[in-house]
This record gives sequence, C-alpha cells and structure tokens, in this order.
Amino acid sequence: MRTCKVILVILFVLMTALTCFSHFYRQESVDDTPPVLTCTEEVLEVSVNASQGELLRGITAWDDRDGDLTGEIMVDHISTLISANTAKITYVVFDHADNASKLTRTVAYTDYEAPKFSLSQPLIFDVGKTVTLMDRLTAYDLVDGDLTGSIRMTVQNLNIAAAGTYSITLQVTNSLGDTAIVPLSVIMRENGKLPSIALQEYLVYLKQGDRFDPESYLLRVTELIAGRERTCPLDEVSIDSKVDMDHPGVYEVTYQYTGEAGTGKTILTVVVE
Repeated sequence: MRTCKVILVILFVLMTALTCFSHFYRQESVDDTPPVLTCTEEVLEVSVNASQGELLRGITAWDDRDGDLTGEIMVDHISTLISANTAKITYVVFDHADNASKLTRTVAYTDYEAPKFSLSQPLIFDVGKTVTLMDRLTAYDLVDGDLTGSIRMTVQNLNIAAAGTYSITLQVTNSLGDTAIVPLSVIMRENGKLPSIALQEYLVYLKQGDRFDPESYLLRVTELIAGRERTCPLDEVSIDSKVDMDHPGVYEVTYQYTGEAGTGKTILTVVVE
C-alpha cells in the first residue's frame, strides 16, 4: 500500500513537472516579435524610373530570431504626390513566423515633371463639317508614359454651325495623382479657302524665364488662288502675343495673314512652367 502511494506521488510530481516544462517550452517557442526596420536616409532621392534596388536603398531589417532580413524587404506601396515632386513610400518585411513590420519615408523624384499634352495639328475646322479633336491630341509623362487614353475634355460652348473661336479644356491625371489642365481654343471658320498658317508646333511648354520668340514658330503660309496653292511671305503675318515668361500660366499667340480670299489665323498655346 505504501509502495502504491509513493508511486502515485512520483507520478504526480512527474506530471506536474512535464506540464510546467511543456507550458514553458510553448511560451519560449512562440514568436510574436516583429522584425525591426531601420533606414539611413529619411528622404530618398531617386529618378521616377528608379529600380527596385534603388527604392530599397538605405533600408535594413533585423529579427531577434531570424537575424538579418534585409533581403526580404519589399516595397508595400507608394502614395500619390504630397508636394510637387515628393510622395510617401512604405516598406514591409515578414519574419519566418509571419510577423510583419512596416516603415514609411519620403521619396523625392529628382526628375519629375507633370503630365504634358501635345497637339499635332491646329484646332481649326470648317463650319458644318465634322470636328475631330482627339485625333490630334496626345498626353504623356515620365511615370506612366502614354496617357492619351486618360484625357478628359470639357467643351464649354463649341458650336460647329457658327464661325468663331471657342474654348475647350483638357485634363489628365497620372498614377501619382498629379493632374494637368490646359485650356485650348477651337476655331470654326466659315470659308475653307482662307489663307492657311502652319506652325512648327501648336502647343509648347517653356520654363519660366526662358526666351520666347513667336516668329520662330512660323513654318509657312499658303493660299489657294484660282485653284492653285501659293506660298505667302512670312513677314506679312501679324502676330499678337501676350506671353509673359516671368509668370507661369497658359497663354495664346494669335497669327493672322490677310490675302485675296480674306484673313486666316491660327493659335499657338504656350504653357509657362
């Protein structure tokens, strides 16, 4: 009888010890501590075309069990712009127990430029004829490339049945949330035989303080006389320019030439940045 009691006591002690050891082992084996992310550059300066490696520059990760996890760091997401050329970039890393850690810092794009529009032909149409605007408009930027499919156009008062100059507004937004807006003029002309003024470009972007010479954009002037095209002298073109290179904004330059059939005109839109 005494022997049985001793055995029971020993078994009880062993079970208690085993239970305590099991509980302690589970406590020690559970990993709920996330890795630690650190960075040496609070503001990362890179090109808009920076590689993944360049975006990870200066970021390291360390875990108390797994050790160095720098090679496991990923870019979680990049925010829309918070200023003219900066955004927030967030990194994430996981340890082998799937504990996650995140870190956010500022990324400054050294070569960022807002989206720009391009106009391949003048917006001049004959009254009553089909008006096609998008066939001569494109948009692009350094981040997304071609943005033509994202152009939104607002037409204020365009009347294709009446001659005059009308306004439209172009708008496009890139993946960084930067929106570019440019107003343009559309000319509806009554007489399709008016002199035609061709320019080197019809929409240009210039930096504040740059030199601007409206005459340099003149390419040629032609007029139909008795069914034959005649080249007209460029020095007879009148130019009305109110472009102010000292102040950013959108300006128009109007070119006019008066010939035998009447007065023809075209418009150059100048965006001063």
